[in-house]
Amino acid sequence: MHRTESNLEIFKLHWVDPEDLEHIAGTVSESEPGAYHIEQIRPSAKDTEFGSIEGGDWDEPTHRFDSLLNYQAFRDHFVDGVPWDETKLYHRHAERIEDEYRSYGCRSIGNLQQKFESYDELYQKIETEGYRSVRELQADPLHDIRISIGRSGRLLYHGEGRHRLCIAKILSIDEIPVLVHTRHQELVYPKSAKSDNQIPISNGTTFKRNK
Repeated sequence: MHRTESNLEIFKLHWVDPEDLEHIAGTVSESEPGAYHIEQIRPSAKDTEFGSIEGGDWDEPTHRFDSLLNYQAFRDHFVDGVPWDETKLYHRHAERIEDEYRSYGCRSIGNLQQKFESYDELYQKIETEGYRSVRELQADPLHDIRISIGRSGRLLYHGEGRHRLCIAKILSIDEIPVLVHTRHQELVYPKSAKSDNQIPISNGTTFKRNK
């Protein structure tokens, strides 16, 4: 692993088109009962810190963000008008709670209903007030959406803020703030000339719009 903190400005926010975050930088698997999410995302660039530069094939994604239960439930509810308690995500959490496990941070069906209703409030707030960064809301700045950047400049969802990213995609928000967690070694130390399909950002790295 290589680090170049002075050049990468690792905790700086960057603004990207949420539609460019099509894939996940890692694997998706069923979580253990008692976990917060039904689906656990394990980043392929293992045990890295903010600002890491990693080689390897971790930037060859196999999972799409829109395949997550969270996105499918949000789309069904906000686009198609499906009640929360008729979504697969709700049922999966309810099953775990009925089996006496904590799920989605909830221990009762009543708590679970309130949890989902809070996403109605979040959706309405983003729709009317616009998308704001977590640090702008004076919360933990490390809870903004995290991305990784592959060797070709592909943007990959790394973690945090999956509900906010769902809403941003559904509302067709133009740009959202993100933290860059990991960059591919070949992006930072390229073996060949840069692609014409890359977008420069302020710190010298390039982001690539997916087509």
